Amino acid sequence: MTQLWALAVFKNPAMVDGFIYMSRHLNSGKAVLLFDRAKPKISVKRPVKLNKASGFGASATRFNIVAA
Repeated sequence: MTQLWALAVFKNPAMVDGFIYMSRHLNSGKAVLLFDRAKPKISVKRPVKLNKASGFGASATRFNIVAA
């Protein structure tokens, strides 16, 4: 269902870059979804692999994320 909603928003004539929604896993926080078309508007000086990102270990533990 969530993928259908994302596709509907992506195809909307307003051409939004993404949306903010209430996190399902942390309902006191917000999550962000960005579409590829937002890429030219976002700059990252140095990309970091997710598993090397600051705070990933604590988040993985909190949300019971395991490597496949």
